[in-house]
Amino acid sequence: MQFIDVDGSRVAYVEQGNGQPVVLLHSSTGSKGQWRTAFADWTQRHRVIAPDLLGYGDTDSWHRPRALTVADEVEIVAAVIARADRPVHLVGHSYGGAVALHTALALGHGVASLCLIEPTPFYLLAQAGDSEPPPEEELAEIIGVARDVGDLVSIGFPMAAAHRFVDYWCGDGAWSRLPSERKWQTTSRMSKVHQDFHALLAEKTDIARLATIEVPTLILSGTVSPRPTRRLSRVIAEAIPQSRHRTIAGAGHMMPLTHADAVNTLVLEHMERVDQTIRAAAPVVVPLPARKVIAHEEIRVSVRLSAGFRPATA
Repeated sequence: MQFIDVDGSRVAYVEQGNGQPVVLLHSSTGSKGQWRTAFADWTQRHRVIAPDLLGYGDTDSWHRPRALTVADEVEIVAAVIARADRPVHLVGHSYGGAVALHTALALGHGVASLCLIEPTPFYLLAQAGDSEPPPEEELAEIIGVARDVGDLVSIGFPMAAAHRFVDYWCGDGAWSRLPSERKWQTTSRMSKVHQDFHALLAEKTDIARLATIEVPTLILSGTVSPRPTRRLSRVIAEAIPQSRHRTIAGAGHMMPLTHADAVNTLVLEHMERVDQTIRAAAPVVVPLPARKVIAHEEIRVSVRLSAGFRPATA
């Protein structure tokens, strides 16, 4: 594990492997450890980098006297990407997907490709076009979850907030099936989850800006995920010009953990397709032929001065 300082915050990340760099951004309540199967699968061909976002894992919590924004998360991700010294494949899940989306908007050609696994920039639902059911229904649903989590955290019931959060994203009864250690770990992160929800719902970026993302983009969604994320995945796919949308049958929102093989296979195929395009577009360097050394016969010239020659003097 390594650390960098970003404007006074200590940011933790892990890095393994060689090759084209890949930066992985985890979901709310998660950490860099979410990507252990990706590290196992990809480090033979890629340099894999996974930071902890603010307030998660081994990265410092948000400490400034104002509300957290998505741009604050982008700042630390940009600092990690800068260490790669070349454009990276950027992969984000859930909250990390929202951060990845905004990082691509901020860095432009610093990103070689983008993969969003059920990203959660919920504010975009308010800008979605008319369709049935109206996207306002999905937005109201997620606002209700965010309000419940925030209210429970504010009155000192973080475990009840964690229960609500986990059962919403993973299905009724999911909380009761978690081991005690995982319950306590999730509970300890609910204050940051409340900040995440606020940052996502307070964002004001115009959906039209997504059309400026010029890199190949893969968007993944599960068939049994909550309605807001399934709708949002489609909305984002329609807004990014070079995007492809793929659905994983039977997968829910936590598919990087529950359906890791399917997710990793699709993401790896996406990255390798982009790498092949980059290699094909690279200028071909044709070596010049070796210079042929021509041996010249030495010619000796004998000069005889005339009898009346006298060298000039200054």
